[in-house]
Amino acid sequence: MNVLIVTWEGGGVIQPAIGLGRELTDRGHDVGILAPSGLERRVTRAGCRFRAWPQALEFDPSKGRSVEEQWPAMFRNVLVGAGLPAAIETEIAGSAPDVVIVDFMLRSALFEVERLGLPAVPLIHMSYRHFGLRDATQDPDAEWGWRWTYHRLNDVRSRMGLVPLPIGPDNPSVAIAALAPAAIVVMPAEFDDWPDPPPNVRHVGPIFEERTPGTWKYPWRSDDRRPLAVVSFGTTYMHQEAVVARVCAALAQLDVRVLLLTGDALDPSELIGLPDGVVARGFVPHRAVLPGASLLVTHAGMGSLMAAFAAGVPTVCLPLGRDQARNAQRALELGTSITVPGDGEVADISAAARQALASPAMVASARCMQAVVRRYDPGRLAEEALEGAVRAAAEARGSVAVGGAPRM
Repeated sequence: MNVLIVTWEGGGVIQPAIGLGRELTDRGHDVGILAPSGLERRVTRAGCRFRAWPQALEFDPSKGRSVEEQWPAMFRNVLVGAGLPAAIETEIAGSAPDVVIVDFMLRSALFEVERLGLPAVPLIHMSYRHFGLRDATQDPDAEWGWRWTYHRLNDVRSRMGLVPLPIGPDNPSVAIAALAPAAIVVMPAEFDDWPDPPPNVRHVGPIFEERTPGTWKYPWRSDDRRPLAVVSFGTTYMHQEAVVARVCAALAQLDVRVLLLTGDALDPSELIGLPDGVVARGFVPHRAVLPGASLLVTHAGMGSLMAAFAAGVPTVCLPLGRDQARNAQRALELGTSITVPGDGEVADISAAARQALASPAMVASARCMQAVVRRYDPGRLAEEALEGAVRAAAEARGSVAVGGAPRM
């Protein structure tokens, strides 16, 4: 297949998009990824063709470092604006893909692919409990603004000549997934707990950017047998300096080795006053370090939790926003995690970490989720979903003869 993937700089959205491109490339497909310029190196490293999206849609540093600070402009211009659809139309005209995978939050981009008559496959990286059913009494502007978004999205669809989304009790993401020829969910169904998903929704398991976990040289002596606690609050900026400092102070009270990973969000030099013994590094793939860890302390981003599941490592979660509170709640229900509020005190964090490190039940639950993750074959499952979407599109085209009369 000739596959086009469309993604953006939305934090946890990036790794599964590029990882899926790598998986499909490894399976012999031709994959291009339309993305911001800052992702070019990662896209080409995955073996995919990089296609730059419009300069006007790039992350604007003058507005701040976090997605939240960029959000008003990103929502208006990137998620439902006209610039990305125009770029997609140009790209499709030049590369003629068989199928287009679009991050499910890029609404107008998905609609443009649909308008052009190609299979548009949403890539879903948030759990159903975050984007799914809503309390009817909820403030309509809360979180993602799910009520008024239906009307805004149907305005966009109307301008494109598309039928409106059916307005229901669910978030528009559910309606969009149900209408798609296939929808790829990059987490285990056992974590997502989506009740009765449509048959076109395929849970393929977590997809990681790296082909293999890789190795990393630990900075401690080989005879240092203290448990390893890894601290990671994601690869995007969420003003996490204070919570990271409290976590490190809490872990310094325990007899553990502490590895702090700041990702691309912070430079380790920006964090001052860290306790002695804390080793701080920038970006290191989770899968390179977590197999040797006894605990991950995290914000409960989807990518971090999936990496912990893959390694069979318990977690202590301090959600900071976005979908993280619901991710943490689900991990708690599965018995793999303890949740501490994002503004939790040092003593609370220390107690939670101590409990997690001493809990055979949490280790057993984490190993159970590790076994669940290992049962998934993301590349094969995604490939099957895409091939089905391409086949259905071809059959739909072939079912109409010249002049529009149905074939008998």
